[in-house]
Amino acid sequence: MIRPQIQQQVDLRKKRKALDDQNNASTEPQITAATMRPLVLATEKLMAELDVIMKEEILLLGKQDMTKLVALTARKNKLVADCQSNLKCFAARPDLLKAVPEEDRARLKRTGEKLALTRERNSSVLRGAIEGTRTLMLTVINMAQKHMREHQGYKDPRTVQNALGPYSPVCPPMAFNKTA
Repeated sequence: MIRPQIQQQVDLRKKRKALDDQNNASTEPQITAATMRPLVLATEKLMAELDVIMKEEILLLGKQDMTKLVALTARKNKLVADCQSNLKCFAARPDLLKAVPEEDRARLKRTGEKLALTRERNSSVLRGAIEGTRTLMLTVINMAQKHMREHQGYKDPRTVQNALGPYSPVCPPMAFNKTA
């Protein structure tokens, strides 16, 4: 009974994927030699802007300005996605990239190298911030656990013997006089 439903779901997923592939293939712009130079220039501009944003991110991490950092990170993620998309176009058509003037390709390469250095520095600073936060959190957790063990979970040490109520084995025994 359940098997046909699962098979229908799998078939629907396959159909959706096929439709998505058709839509993506028909909406992707065709890259030609005429459009390659503007794409190279746009990618160079994206890389330069990404370089500036990563440097600003390092400064904001130093200042611990988290509100601006969140907005900057969203912008950085969008630029990274755009830049990766353009680089995929270059990788898909290396023959058209050779048609771009040498000075533009050299400028793109220099900008890419500069971005790679900034990316390494940015990555190092982010790793340091993450490791520092992680260490701080572990220290706080360890201190809380130690405090809980020392103080029996924040219980009043004078009432520990009554922890289980009247059925506690450490409670003093009680006697009832049923004759009265």
